[in-house]
Amino acid sequence: MIEYQRGPYGFFMKMMMIKGSVFPQSMCIAVPCAVLTGVLRYSINQGYIPTLEDVDSILLDSQAWSGFSFLVGFLIVFRTSQAYNRFWDGCTATHQMRAEWFDACSALVAFCKYSKEPEWKVIRFKQILIRLFSMLHAAALAELEELNHDVEGIDDITAFSFDLIDPDGLDEESLLAVKTSHCKVELLFSWIQFLIVENIDTGVLSIPPPILSRAFQEIANGMVAFHDAVKITYIPFPFPYAQTCDALLMMHWLIVPFVTSQWVKDPWWAGVFVLMQVLIVWSLNFIAIEMSNPFGVDANDLDAGYMQSEMNSHLMLLMKPCTVRTPVLADVHDEVTLEGVVPRMEALNDVWRKVSPGDVQHPARAGHQASLTDRGQLGLSIRLSRSSHHDDTTASTRRANASGGTPSVTGSVSLNATGDSMEEVAEEHPVAGHPGDRPVGLAAHSGQLGLGSRLARTTRDAEESSPSSTDHRAA
Repeated sequence: MIEYQRGPYGFFMKMMMIKGSVFPQSMCIAVPCAVLTGVLRYSINQGYIPTLEDVDSILLDSQAWSGFSFLVGFLIVFRTSQAYNRFWDGCTATHQMRAEWFDACSALVAFCKYSKEPEWKVIRFKQILIRLFSMLHAAALAELEELNHDVEGIDDITAFSFDLIDPDGLDEESLLAVKTSHCKVELLFSWIQFLIVENIDTGVLSIPPPILSRAFQEIANGMVAFHDAVKITYIPFPFPYAQTCDALLMMHWLIVPFVTSQWVKDPWWAGVFVLMQVLIVWSLNFIAIEMSNPFGVDANDLDAGYMQSEMNSHLMLLMKPCTVRTPVLADVHDEVTLEGVVPRMEALNDVWRKVSPGDVQHPARAGHQASLTDRGQLGLSIRLSRSSHHDDTTASTRRANASGGTPSVTGSVSLNATGDSMEEVAEEHPVAGHPGDRPVGLAAHSGQLGLGSRLARTTRDAEESSPSSTDHRAA
């Protein structure tokens, strides 16, 4: 996706941009036609083509040409409008897909806040969940891109190079299962549902079933939105319509030099008029081709890397102590429900300056500046910091107590940015035998560190600090 300056001053900048523009392609077609028109008019003026000098020529009748031109213009404009609708349908589907999946993940994390199960179980569920949702979103973008291009291997799919949230934290068998599966999105989608059901059975998710069913519905809605996007990239614009438009454009290109050369006596002006006509209709046609499928790696396609980066940032936000801490009323506040009491009205900027005199973070979308500076290296991933979970929980509890609010949920961990993509994980773990399709789990869950050594250390520390850790190891 091309970022351009908006406003009156951006007009001149847009005129100078070549990347993503349809004008170079249109000029390659319009200029030869204009030159042919000028040469033809010059030949007529010199008497080289006497047959075209007849005053009773059918080419001088404008009614036939006007009807044909109207038909060509109508079909091209209609095709462009349909391509425009397909483009925005694709944008809507991908953003709805991401919103539904993040909403489901956020709800599931919130459902764990007052879980009665041991702390290490809640931590493990959250950590697996955010990794699976990050991988699910990247796999969906990769499939949309793969359907749009003829690819030979994993290296040809750009979305597989997007960073994920600590994929090495998952066990090797699950990573191999994703690598060898032909239905990666459906596999990850099923794993997330299995993970939820397992943690309902263990008691980690103790929310009433009617409320918990909302998470399943949101995950399913995201899957429906994904298939809406697949519909756009899998089903091309109808072939008969596209073929007819291309045929009429070629006929227009061949006929317009003869018609215009009969109406305009000057060769230069004849070429200019033809250049304008051909440039307009072919530009509209190329616009339709560019917008008919918004998924891929072209300049005018959706920025999938930025979308994955933003999804990772939102998922990481769920694990921060400030996110799970519930706001509380200050000691001095206005009761807005009392009659005759007018609450104080203040802007966010004024409140932030009173709380902290430092600079306020700009409310731009996460990753927006990165998408402007380097679109080839997008995405975020995380790994667990080496600090113990106990220290993190204690620090967050102290901060909450100092502010008079509710302590953060135990199980939040400190996260740092790093970079691991699905492609890198696939290269590190070549296929060795059939991996099986059991539900995904942490490497530490089976007692082996394996690829999830960082997360395993954190889970192990949580188990040792938990009162029921002895019973868990015995089991």
